[in-house]
Amino acid sequence: MKKTETIALYLDDYFNGKSDEEKQSFYEKSIEKQYSAIMAWKRRRDMSGAASNPSSVATILEALKKVKRAIPALDTLSPKDADKIRTALNEIYNDVDNFDKIKKGQLLRELESEKEKIERQTENLQRKIEALRQELN
Repeated sequence: MKKTETIALYLDDYFNGKSDEEKQSFYEKSIEKQYSAIMAWKRRRDMSGAASNPSSVATILEALKKVKRAIPALDTLSPKDADKIRTALNEIYNDVDNFDKIKKGQLLRELESEKEKIERQTENLQRKIEALRQELN
């Protein structure tokens, strides 16, 4: 992929939340500098996304290993804090057991949201059609 194609691919996301001055400053740079800025932004975004949103079983297992190593390193563990840890672990356990239900629930919510969006678009189109019919009569 050419550098200009890469810039075009990520430009909208890169500009999200940027001011007009920042956008203008970006366009004043050479293609090489634009490409470097986009790629640096993409790496930062990918790294922060990977840390906050584990997407692989290996990443999740590594996080759990860190938790397991952290518990013996604690100076104290009150019964209340131990209960909090158990509650969090039980929630994880239940999420693993109910993974299919959770994914299907997410998909259902996404589909319902998309359906509502389509219904709103349909209503808008109906209003436009009706307005045009009124103009013709």
